[in-house]
Amino acid sequence: MLLFSAFLASAAPLPLPPHVQAGPLEGFVAVWVDPKEVIASLQPTQPGPEPEPPVQPVRTGGLAALVLEQGVALTEIVKAIEGDPDLVSVKLNDDRTGILVNHPNFEALLARPLADATVGDVVSIDPVPTAILRMPGPQAGSVDLPVENIASARAVVSIGGVEIGEVGPYARAVIHGVAPGTYSLEFRMPNGYVRKAKAVTAPGLSYAAPYRMR
Repeated sequence: MLLFSAFLASAAPLPLPPHVQAGPLEGFVAVWVDPKEVIASLQPTQPGPEPEPPVQPVRTGGLAALVLEQGVALTEIVKAIEGDPDLVSVKLNDDRTGILVNHPNFEALLARPLADATVGDVVSIDPVPTAILRMPGPQAGSVDLPVENIASARAVVSIGGVEIGEVGPYARAVIHGVAPGTYSLEFRMPNGYVRKAKAVTAPGLSYAAPYRMR
């Protein structure tokens, strides 16, 4: 088991074989569920810590997103920003869930007065390419769940009583975008034997297999 895991960790990534699934259920050779629905329904038996947010480069101005931190209407923020003489542009997007803003000085923009506070008290700068200020809402998981089949035959994988699909022999499939934590998995072999296992999420996982299945 340790040797198998070490091999998968050190193996160079290869293009997926044509019979292997890509996407959120990467590495399965057969999928019997809707990927989005099943990922949204999966719950860890033991929740883990939330993943650390990626480190963003420091920017002093330009096109960037403002992330809402408190329950303030977008129109109130737009009104406070529009009075800034250095503002290049600000515009609500089509579905009115966010704004596009362009300003040469983020520090000055956040210092704009808003009621009894400032814009910086209710939003923060997020230098993402979309430059969209969005209302708060549920966020998808951002870690991956390894599904390692250590048997020499295909296995039907079940998580939380739901059959996800099949994973090939000696292969590690990956379910992307799940909540962090430890999950209980079952692998049903062609002879009916069921192997139970625990799997812990981690970021940046991908499909791996020690050889090409034919």
